[in-house]
Amino acid sequence: MNMQLPPYLREDDDTLETLHVRNEVLHAKVMALTKQVSQAHYELRIEKVLHRETKGKLKSAEAALEAQVRQVFALEAALEEHIEAQLDTLAGPLNDIEEIHREELEMLQDDVDMYMERCASYEETIAKLRTALEDNALGQTNDWILRQQSRASYYLDEENNDCSDVESNYDDDLDADGDEECDDSDDESESESEASSDDEIFAWKSVDLRGSCSEDTASLDSDYELEQARLAQLCAIVTKSVNYETEYLAVVDQIEAKLEEESLAHEQQEMAAAPKTLTASPTVVRKTVREPKDWLDDLLFEVAQLNYAR
Repeated sequence: MNMQLPPYLREDDDTLETLHVRNEVLHAKVMALTKQVSQAHYELRIEKVLHRETKGKLKSAEAALEAQVRQVFALEAALEEHIEAQLDTLAGPLNDIEEIHREELEMLQDDVDMYMERCASYEETIAKLRTALEDNALGQTNDWILRQQSRASYYLDEENNDCSDVESNYDDDLDADGDEECDDSDDESESESEASSDDEIFAWKSVDLRGSCSEDTASLDSDYELEQARLAQLCAIVTKSVNYETEYLAVVDQIEAKLEEESLAHEQQEMAAAPKTLTASPTVVRKTVREPKDWLDDLLFEVAQLNYAR
């Protein structure tokens, strides 16, 4: 086979054998290049297939994501409608709870006002006791002391033992000898209205006065000595009553602390019960606030009898 090589491949010393060898070398290179091209073409086809599969998966994922977004929007709209419906349903119970809370606050405020009035009354009585002590120290006559002396004389007089159940707001103009009999008349004198604030404190003292002073005055012979003993007893009572001011301030602090504690406990209980009330039912159970009147009266009474119980 005559093969004509291009001029750039020809050499002067070419022979048939050298040409054959060169031809085999070139054929091997061509086959290697052909194999590489085939491999690259195969890999390219695989890449195209993978690209199509990946593109399909991406489209499927995009479609699923769009479906999830639409579902989220639908759930959000449904949730908003549910919240609006719940707010409309709970509007009535919420208003009832606010009304109950307002009424309970008003009740607590009424209690505070009542306690403040009592404190003002006690302060007024303490001021009278201090004035009476000052007058007594100066040897001056005090009308308030005279009224208490008249009241003590009434209970100490043995002739009036059958009238021991008479209320403490009797006529302050009663005779010091206690010879007048008890009557049921409703006439009130001007001195009664002035001493009405004192009866609340000295009503319980009168019984102790009758028992404690009768033993000290039983052996006295003259009315003068009897009156002096009664006056000394009253002065001792007034002296002890001055110490009530400090005890009274302590009681006021205890009252304020108790009220603050009850108010805080009530608010915490209301905050804890609010979610249960909202989720349970629209029916609102009206809670009655415990009026702390009993323990306050007991506390003030114990403070008042502190020195006399000894």
